[in-house]
Amino acid sequence: MDNTILKEDSLSVLIQKLMMLDQQAIADTMLLLDSAKLKKIAEICIKAPHIHFYGEGATGVSASMASAILMQIGIPSQNYSDSVMMRMAASTLEKGDIAFGITYSGKAFDVIEAIKIARRNGAATVAITGNQLPIARICEIAIFGLLQITITKLSKQSPKKLEGIRKSIEQVRKQHNHNM
Repeated sequence: MDNTILKEDSLSVLIQKLMMLDQQAIADTMLLLDSAKLKKIAEICIKAPHIHFYGEGATGVSASMASAILMQIGIPSQNYSDSVMMRMAASTLEKGDIAFGITYSGKAFDVIEAIKIARRNGAATVAITGNQLPIARICEIAIFGLLQITITKLSKQSPKKLEGIRKSIEQVRKQHNHNM
């Protein structure tokens, strides 16, 4: 099917085209991922005293989601989307820490500067970039989901700790449902 979106496309055709684009983007991302590098990044995250995610604009939302994905498995992390805060936070990193720069274009000046600062201070750095704007968020979240699974597989997180996290999330959901 031709994925070119046309003005005269019906909603059902648009849905088909967009879902096919999403599926192709995930497949393309899978082909680009290096499992050995993903494992190495997961190993660094497991040991890292500090994990930072930097993104601005829409990638700031991805940075926030990435941090939440790690928190779900008991890995503390912070996310920053303000240019000054990114640089200040990066300045605190050192050897053993890890910083993720998320930028759709690979050209987000403030994200790149924060990553440069983190690297100069000895932190490990990871860049996540994309090439199709509407689909980039889906691929970014898929990558962080893979990182979460890899960390879970490699780490020695106690089942008791993970159960505590699950229960705390469950309590919030029950409270929100009760308040509605």
